[in-house]
Parts: sequence; structure tokens; C-alpha cells
Amino acid sequence: MKLNTIQILVIVVLALGVAFLIANVADKEVNTGSVGVSSEYFSTTTVSTSAGTHWLARGGSCTFGSVVVASSSATTLTLWNATSTTDSASTTIATLKAAISEGTFTFDTVCDRGLVVETPTGFNGVYVVTYR
Repeated sequence: MKLNTIQILVIVVLALGVAFLIANVADKEVNTGSVGVSSEYFSTTTVSTSAGTHWLARGGSCTFGSVVVASSSATTLTLWNATSTTDSASTTIATLKAAISEGTFTFDTVCDRGLVVETPTGFNGVYVVTYR
């Protein structure tokens, strides 16, 4: 059986197309995380040296992601949707009770004013607060 020029050209184009698809699919990195690129979270850590303080973790609109309790405290941890530590229109987003179990507590809550973290006097835990 003799192949004519058009048949040979079709076979070559198909072979190149398959090779191109295989090369591009094999090089793609699969995103296995829970957020896409540019949606990463920022974090701040609370430790015993921040006891008795309130601070603005993120000013302006943000999303409060989670609290990771690495070591619990004998006191509470409170987070507010607020513009500053003296914001009278603030709302409490979450209060983690004293001696809460270690683990990750996910909130994914929008804070339209900002995110303020309060560590009361006597705070001795290690918590990581995430936001974006």
C-alpha cells in the first residue's frame, strides 16, 4: 500500500498534535491546596509576650480565616471586626474559651472593618490567626 502526500501530512500533523498535548499535560503542576494562587492567607502569632494587649492584625476589609491553637491558654482569646482597638462600633467575631483544645478552628468570615485580636492579661498560649 502506497501512501500519498496528503495522508503522510495528516499522520505527521496528528503525531505532532499528540506529542504537544502529552508534553503540556505532563508539565502542569496540580494545585492540591485549599486556596488558589493570590488567595493565600497571612498570619500573625500570639504568644505570652502579647498578653494584656489588643492589636489591629489587619486594617480595612479582610477575611478572617482561622485560628490554629498550638498551645492553649488559661485565658480567652477574642477577635473583633473593628477599625481599631477603641472602635465603639466593633462586633465580636469569635471568643475562644480558656483551655480550649489544640487544633484548627476555621471561620472564613468577612471583616468589613478590620481584624482586632485581644490577648488578656495572663494569656500564655500560642495561637496563629490567619486572614487575607
